Amino acid sequence: MTLKKSHLMTVIASLLICGGVNANDIHPDSEFVNAGPAANPVVIDGNLSEWSGGNAVVNPQFSIPKGSGNAGSYVIFESNGADWTGTDDQSSNLQISYDSDNVYIGLVVTDEYHENAANSAWNGDTVQMMVANGARDAQVGLYNYALGGIDGGLGSVIVNHEAGPGGTEAVVTRDAGALQTTYEIKLPKAALGLSELTVGTQFGLGMAINDGDQAIPGQGGWGGLGAHAIVFGKSPGETALVTLVPEPAGVGLAAVGAFAALMLRRRR
Repeated sequence: MTLKKSHLMTVIASLLICGGVNANDIHPDSEFVNAGPAANPVVIDGNLSEWSGGNAVVNPQFSIPKGSGNAGSYVIFESNGADWTGTDDQSSNLQISYDSDNVYIGLVVTDEYHENAANSAWNGDTVQMMVANGARDAQVGLYNYALGGIDGGLGSVIVNHEAGPGGTEAVVTRDAGALQTTYEIKLPKAALGLSELTVGTQFGLGMAINDGDQAIPGQGGWGGLGAHAIVFGKSPGETALVTLVPEPAGVGLAAVGAFAALMLRRRR
């Protein structure tokens, strides 16, 4: 399928309009994310077999300390007391897709031990998410997702609408043998503060993937795309910019996205 020129121009224009945002802590390779249409109907069941696997954001880096931008040190995990031992201790693979009504999040977290003994929406192995507007200067919603319990004694799925329109759905599953926790999330357009989901639509997305360990339970640290949107004070400017793109999200559109991202960074 040939991408229509109007679609390309829409994406370029919508990206460049946001040039006033200050540099945030997300590594430039991950700050600008293209989300394509769902390849198949998405069923919210914690199984990502219907997902295409394309355009994944893997182990996004961010700069510490918060607010340091490109002057800090890039990491994929920031400790809050936990001893992070490598990618088996916590790492992530994130996919984002959409249809006319919803944006979908497919997140696989590799973690050697599932710890949420507190059955909390934040204090243990959890995902805290911020949705911001396309300018990334205002918070739209705070949505938290978790699976209670611990390996060997799992609890219930937790969906917590801390702020914003709400109405999201999620299923969280755990495969202890594979050391993986899967989050499959549906964000209706209203939950994003949007009236429609069309090519060129943009919004900010940040998430703190919290990690607790058996020896150090609770919020021992975090990784994730735009983690600093959540921790040390809510900060919509620390979200990643997600742009909805047409199908297929091929080489031509990827090049446009890369060019627009480069121009944004040069204008900062």
